[in-house]
Amino acid sequence: MVNAFDIIIVGAGPAGCSCAINLAASNLKIAIIEKSIFPREKICGGGLSDRSINTLKRMPNEIYNDFLNQVEKVDTKGARLFSPSQLFYDVIPQNTNTNGFICKRLDFDYFLLNKVKAYKNITIINSKIESVEIKSESVILKTDNDIFTAKLIVGADGANSIISRSLTNNFNIKKNKIVAIRAYYKNISGFDERNLGELHFLKEIIPGYFWIFPLGNNEYNIGIGSSKILLKRNKIILKQLMNEIITNNPIISERFKNAELVGRVEADSLPIGGENTKIFGNRFLLVGDAASLIDPFSGEGIGNALLSGEIASKTILNCFSKNDFSENETKIYHKAIKKRLSGEFKIHRTMYYVTKNVGFINFLMNKANNNRYFQHTIQLMIDNSQKKWLFFNPIFYINLILKK
Repeated sequence: MVNAFDIIIVGAGPAGCSCAINLAASNLKIAIIEKSIFPREKICGGGLSDRSINTLKRMPNEIYNDFLNQVEKVDTKGARLFSPSQLFYDVIPQNTNTNGFICKRLDFDYFLLNKVKAYKNITIINSKIESVEIKSESVILKTDNDIFTAKLIVGADGANSIISRSLTNNFNIKKNKIVAIRAYYKNISGFDERNLGELHFLKEIIPGYFWIFPLGNNEYNIGIGSSKILLKRNKIILKQLMNEIITNNPIISERFKNAELVGRVEADSLPIGGENTKIFGNRFLLVGDAASLIDPFSGEGIGNALLSGEIASKTILNCFSKNDFSENETKIYHKAIKKRLSGEFKIHRTMYYVTKNVGFINFLMNKANNNRYFQHTIQLMIDNSQKKWLFFNPIFYINLILKK
């Protein structure tokens, strides 16, 4: 039996659910095919930035208010950045109406999927993809249980996307990736009352960082994210390194003196944004991690996943209005993503490579604590992402030396 839909979305994470929710009012017949049983865990720090929150606010049917009332989370006012020398600086956005949040991906993703279930025109199917084929008039998708057809398919199936593997050459292009490891702990001491997420730029893993994020109820998300190239070159095993940090680091180990591991340590590999990735084509779009939209500097992916799902929905509605699913029409999605994210990715990729130098990070952190000019410039960069280009302007460093 062949099951016919207008749209098939492969993957029920934030990107896939965002796309489905923003398409629901169209009354198009939509299938979400997901191999995992929810609730399920995901390797992630669980930080929800202003981009995540603002995208939730734009979703229909008071989804943002339901998120506030139904998902267990902590309010966070910003982040605390630690240099290799253990100097720290608190990055607190000033000109924003949106607080950030930290929560478990298990809870957040399950919340979104349950919202999707409320729509009668969306069918959720638990199945594993075996193959996908683009025909002149449709997409044919085979799973381990059935065969499905649609006019358009959305690959929201993560960093190892089978849709991307089947329909693009992305996996044959050498790309830089972040390898991340995550664990939950309880009884970690020394936290600021503002629930600041902590990023520790340690010499063993830069460019990259060790994170500690509060989850509430005396539980914490800790992990490491760093360049796959660096880890391979230096023969670093992240699980061993994490144990060494929480056991031997002179500052961090004191805070883990009474800590207890909750559950298992998990690992994953993620493609960073700004690479040469094809995210559209005849009758298909890629969103979220499948489209390599992980932030190159912070490693954050939820906000870009939600945003890409929203942007994809607009392109899809345009395709259906014209009854045109060709590459010429789906390219509109690529242009919109590029307009929204490419400048940001360029800045953050440059920041990623600049922060390879231990001495440079220590220098900047020292200035952040003692130089009013630098403090003012940092605030400009936080409140206006375009101001981050100042970081690469030689005049900025001249002023940094001359001004106080």
